[in-house]
Amino acid sequence: MTKMKRLLLLGCGDIPQRLLRRLDLQRWQVTAMRRSELQLPGITTLRGDVNQPASVATALECMPQQVLVTLSPDSRGEDSYRTAYLRPLQTLVTQLQSSQLNPRITLVSSTSVYPQNQGQWVDEHSPAGGSSDTSRVLHEAEQCLLQSQYDATVVRFSGIYGPGRDRLINRVRAGEFSSANRWTNRIHSEDCAGALKFLLEQVEQLDNKQLVLASDCSPVSSCEVESWLARELGVMHPGKLPDPVVGKRCRNDHLVQMGYHFLHPDFRSGYRAMLDGQRGL
Repeated sequence: MTKMKRLLLLGCGDIPQRLLRRLDLQRWQVTAMRRSELQLPGITTLRGDVNQPASVATALECMPQQVLVTLSPDSRGEDSYRTAYLRPLQTLVTQLQSSQLNPRITLVSSTSVYPQNQGQWVDEHSPAGGSSDTSRVLHEAEQCLLQSQYDATVVRFSGIYGPGRDRLINRVRAGEFSSANRWTNRIHSEDCAGALKFLLEQVEQLDNKQLVLASDCSPVSSCEVESWLARELGVMHPGKLPDPVVGKRCRNDHLVQMGYHFLHPDFRSGYRAMLDGQRGL
């Protein structure tokens, strides 16, 4: 009989729930904690605050071998980011230090920690630290984990889109277009879940401290994305803008070389699936 793997989810929003639909729950014993009530089949759910030591201590009673941290701020302010990212990581590390547990911790982060903004290519070796108060706090949270005694994976997702994240489609449908052209990077929410599943299941192949940039295979200008969506939606696009001189371009070579295969390797694949879903196809 296969031994169950024990996974603790701190935060269980859209991406973790997509992950759960991919996991074989005959092989994974999953406990999930978040602030609001949640009932999902096949897993244990807890209501708690990741900033509260007592809540985290209760969650750790499941004796996880891996912990996946996927949190989100209530607003875009610095204090909100500290509450959503840095303090929970500090609380988790402190609670683990007073226990006998030694799980691997995976943190979902963001490519916003890269300050580059002149079209540069970035990867896991590029300087990071953020160019705003919120991105600097997010980088602090990463460092809190990477400098801890625990094996850790930090996954930096680029702009997440997918079902329920259709702001750009709605904007283009309304004939609203960007006035400037810039480099953009995306990853479909199903590939977020797929990459997390891949990393959780390939844990033996990871370094003790692993950094992964997770973005699709084709950085693209905002004008190209909007003009393609306009054609698909039958909306008049104002025309080509000058080539982008701002933004960054994310390389996913490391994740691909590790063996992950993208469901949606570029924006056309992902947005076409979304549009087909809206049309009921």
